[in-house]
Amino acid sequence: MEYSSLRTVRVAVLSLLSDHSPRFRLRPLTTALLYVGSLSAGYAYAEQPDRLAEQIASLPPSTEQWQNAPAGYLSLAEFDELQASELALGGLPRTTPKPSCRGVWVTPIPAQAAFETSVPPADEPITVTADYGYYAPDGRAELSGDVHISQTNRLLTANQIQLNPQRTTVEATGDVQLSEAGLTTSGEKIRYNMQDQSAEFSNSRYVSETLQAHGQAEHVARNASGILELKNTAFSTCEPDNQVWTLKTAQLELNPDTGRGTAKRSTLYIHDTPIISLPWFNFPIDDRRSSGFLIPKAGYTNDGGLEASIPYYFNLAPNYDLTLTPRIMTERYGMLEAEARGLTEHYGAAVLSGGYLPSDPRYDHQDRTRASLQHDWVINPEFTSVIDLNYVSDKDYFTDLGNDPLVSNHLNQERSLSLFYQSQKVDGLTGTFRVQGFQTVDPATPDIDRPYARLPQLLLNYHSGSPLGWQYDAQHDSAYFKRSITDGSGIENSGIRVYNQLSTQYNYRRSWGHVIPAFSAQHVLYQYDEDSLDSQNRSKDDAVRDAVVPQFSLDAGLILKRQGQFLQTLEPRLFYAYSPYVNQDDFPNFDSAPISRSYNQLFRTHRFIGHDRLEDNHFATLGLVHRLYDQDGLELLRLGIGQSRYFKDRRVRLNADDAIATERNSGPALELSSQLTEHLRIDSTALWQSNGSNASTIAQLNYQNPNGHIYHAGYIQRREVFEQNQQALRQVTAGIIQPIHQQWRAFGYLQYDLDKRITRDGLFGLDYDSCCWRVALYGRSYYNDLDDPSTTKPRRLIMAELTLKGLGGLSGNLANLLRQKIIGYSQVENTWNSR
Repeated sequence: MEYSSLRTVRVAVLSLLSDHSPRFRLRPLTTALLYVGSLSAGYAYAEQPDRLAEQIASLPPSTEQWQNAPAGYLSLAEFDELQASELALGGLPRTTPKPSCRGVWVTPIPAQAAFETSVPPADEPITVTADYGYYAPDGRAELSGDVHISQTNRLLTANQIQLNPQRTTVEATGDVQLSEAGLTTSGEKIRYNMQDQSAEFSNSRYVSETLQAHGQAEHVARNASGILELKNTAFSTCEPDNQVWTLKTAQLELNPDTGRGTAKRSTLYIHDTPIISLPWFNFPIDDRRSSGFLIPKAGYTNDGGLEASIPYYFNLAPNYDLTLTPRIMTERYGMLEAEARGLTEHYGAAVLSGGYLPSDPRYDHQDRTRASLQHDWVINPEFTSVIDLNYVSDKDYFTDLGNDPLVSNHLNQERSLSLFYQSQKVDGLTGTFRVQGFQTVDPATPDIDRPYARLPQLLLNYHSGSPLGWQYDAQHDSAYFKRSITDGSGIENSGIRVYNQLSTQYNYRRSWGHVIPAFSAQHVLYQYDEDSLDSQNRSKDDAVRDAVVPQFSLDAGLILKRQGQFLQTLEPRLFYAYSPYVNQDDFPNFDSAPISRSYNQLFRTHRFIGHDRLEDNHFATLGLVHRLYDQDGLELLRLGIGQSRYFKDRRVRLNADDAIATERNSGPALELSSQLTEHLRIDSTALWQSNGSNASTIAQLNYQNPNGHIYHAGYIQRREVFEQNQQALRQVTAGIIQPIHQQWRAFGYLQYDLDKRITRDGLFGLDYDSCCWRVALYGRSYYNDLDDPSTTKPRRLIMAELTLKGLGGLSGNLANLLRQKIIGYSQVENTWNSR
């Protein structure tokens, strides 16, 4: 018997049935392993077993351990049993079952079992087992009866296999199955090249454990480059007994090199009914960027009618791309949106986007446009620049044409260039250089109400010290503020402002409490420009204003503990601040506003946001916090109450005609929160004025459990407080995520204005999550931030989102909308998707 070379093939042999006969019998491996390269290598097994063992041990791992693993659809109970047995033998975990599915698609080789090997496919070892084998003198070989051929990450099984004389090509028939990590294909006949892994299947069926998908094809061919060509295919991620949707394609090509698939003459079926047909489309098969259509969007709004958009993505180069989105609205006709992105090696990344709708019939046939440029550049470890340029044609653009329901109108569109600095040599030193302007999109806005431009601004900050010792801070903010008044709505107040602050404090913190004294000095200087001097009839000698104010504060607190059935703490806190009064009534106000009162605000020295006023202070605040914890550390109760006592009038005001604050008390501030259970929490705050009247009350109740339920209810009541720039408001809010039955959920939220008796924002919908598809239908009615409900109607829309899992779908922004509106939605959504 003569053996020709059989490149690094391992064959399981129980016995040779005849001496030097061309026919031999093979059985599953039990006691012996013959390393076959030539007949002398076989004899070497008996004479030099140690040498042969070393050769075998040096080979990469094969996939023999999965040769009897199942392929197909398993019930959850069968899957749990399979995974438990594999893990007990040291195997890898399988793909996690999808929620709402009654079973799992599995392959013999788990998706996680993709061994990494540096051995080229042509040099990988092959293991062959069979019940019977025939070796012909011309080099051909036939194997039959439970034949298994395995390489690293590959396993071929069949009833009968023929090998060519070079042992490189396999023709298999009868229950043929070819498996790789996470993918298995079966059929009547296969021709497979073991050197380049090219293959051809007839009447095949396939299962993908990674995608949890399955299908069939009349003909499948994979060339040496890995390109897969399929004819007359069917694809779905549905359960075998509930085939909700199927994508049937006459010709399909999947190219792993480009990461794209091309389908010709495709039809989507819902059950047995054809829904949509496409002569050709290109789609991604992995996460790489490549040109092609993206998921379309569709919906209905009361002012735009039916609308649809189909984005097309151009992968122009590895470092830049373009997305064009044609959009059709039955009430406004067509528009085009675009987004271009670029990344350079030395000059950062940029995004240029915009939209254009010509002659909008719902907007007096005006052209509607939008443009935006965002550029980020890390110049070096110390310097970073950001460019933010925005333009919009009108104040209603985002309301009428915005394709993201989260976007509201912005009255002022920012245009800025910023340079950020973070010192690598001096710890705690940072800086910003900024040039900033705004486009006020509502032309009816008077000049006096428009924001100042900063032409330019320089910010420097230094922070150093220890949280348990001395701390030092320095701040510099200088800018030229410009706002031209051309409509006679007021006098011009433009010019330079320079602000400086030096401060130090000592952080004395212990387990029983803290004592923190702090000292600071603030300086502000103004110089009017010539336009302002002319507008105010001032001389150049009267152009400069400045003030210097020192300040001292002391923050001290105790922590008293009592341990019993519950851990209780009592935390009294005293805060004192003093700074003298300096008249600033003649100073301009460029960017400052009153700070809203709160419990925490009682323990701060600043009454204004911004650097236009240096506060006069002489007050003390006394606060008390009581906490109650259970044995698991759950904060069952937190109650805080505080009040400030003023020892002199607060004479520093934003505007010269504002009233001087003469009250001796701030009015109490109350905070109450309770984690009643692991899932139920209550939070509330209440503020009173010095005369005893309630200034604001906020109360919220949140319930959230692992089963996917969310209940939120809130109440907000605020009285008008002119000196704090607080407007009257009385609203209730509510949110709900309610699983109904199995895969069904209801969701919604409400923001209702009790004073105006209108719904500012309301949404309600239903969501169904199946094994292979998901659909959500919802309606929304809301006012834009700039809308006056007394003169405008709410915007109403009806949206449907359909997702065919594993294929794509019609999608809007429902998840982002609920994430913004309903507290705890993200956590519950993760729970729902992994239930």
